[in-house]
Amino acid sequence: MTRSTSDSRTGIAVYETPVLSLPLFVYGKLAQEEFIANLLGRPIELIEADLVGFRSEQLGEIRFPLLLPEEGARVRGTITPVLDAADYERLDAYGGVGEGLYVRCEVEVQPVSRASTEADGDGGGEGAAGPGGLALPAYVYLASGKTRQRFG
Repeated sequence: MTRSTSDSRTGIAVYETPVLSLPLFVYGKLAQEEFIANLLGRPIELIEADLVGFRSEQLGEIRFPLLLPEEGARVRGTITPVLDAADYERLDAYGGVGEGLYVRCEVEVQPVSRASTEADGDGGGEGAAGPGGLALPAYVYLASGKTRQRFG
């Protein structure tokens, strides 16, 4: 059984073990299909999506990526299909979850309609959320206070 706690600062559910029925929202380097495929040891199809209520920031000289809660903000990234326990073990290790650098949290994401991004011409436009602004539950890795102290 999965146990969760709530982050006292953000109110976001933080899970100690993965619920295998959720996809993962990724941003930065993890949103690159080749990178995540190499990390997981198999091809992964990524779907463009937005995470609403967060902004992206990079810390320090090494530009360590993180997301911070911010009302009205939006981060473009991608979602994976549902992952298995071995995938989450690799991703947790990559993200330093065991060291307390990141935590895996449940959030809601909005898949981006492909028709909207293709209509922009270059495929890189804002796009629109899925049908009727559909929000889907997904995991995301959020930096802990320890990460902000170490790299900020």
